[in-house]
Amino acid sequence: MLNMIREHYPNAESFLMDQQTYNEFDRFAVNMKYRKRELPHLRKEERELYESLSLAEDKQRLEQERISQQYVQLQLSTLKS
Repeated sequence: MLNMIREHYPNAESFLMDQQTYNEFDRFAVNMKYRKRELPHLRKEERELYESLSLAEDKQRLEQERISQQYVQLQLSTLKS
């Protein structure tokens, strides 16, 4: 979705789509049901995470609704400073 958004809004910033967040909530990861795609609008770190997850044998992804509200609020508070 981020790739599609950036087609029209190239300056869109991702939020909680990083390795740290994935590591924190990887127990909630689910299997990807789609094939790997080229995502030219992702930034280097985003693309690296996507590739590492999609190339893994079990092809995992983390649905953002699985991230706790407490974690979201903590991450938002760091953006304000």
